[in-house]
Amino acid sequence: MERRDFIRTGCGYCAGFAALNILGSLLEGCKPADMIYTAENNGGKISVPVEKLSGKKYLVVRSPKLEFDLLLVKENETTYHTLAMQCTHRQQPLVVTSTGLVCNEHGSRFDLNGNVTQDPATSPLFKFKTEFTGQSIFIYLS
Repeated sequence: MERRDFIRTGCGYCAGFAALNILGSLLEGCKPADMIYTAENNGGKISVPVEKLSGKKYLVVRSPKLEFDLLLVKENETTYHTLAMQCTHRQQPLVVTSTGLVCNEHGSRFDLNGNVTQDPATSPLFKFKTEFTGQSIFIYLS
């Protein structure tokens, strides 16, 4: 194989792998509608019915008054925590995947506890006070 053909073929494979990687990251963020719950911010507090998390590990919580979505994570039957879906690197929205959150702008990744697993971000995600009351989960925004 001539040098020119080798370079052309190699670049074609690299471009193909890069496109698959980007497409895979984008598709990871595609979630069914039952994974998103829209709630009102009532006096700095959001209420989520417990049954919305039935059979799920997490739920994206969306409120019209919030700039970014929230990720409500179920640790066990009575313990939950909530993360801001805002990258700590450049304040971009995050996409949730089965293993955590990813920023499609610069590639930062976070686990479901909000810890950085891949830079360029160096700070963990912001956590909101979250309280389980039996029938509802309350997320305190202030």
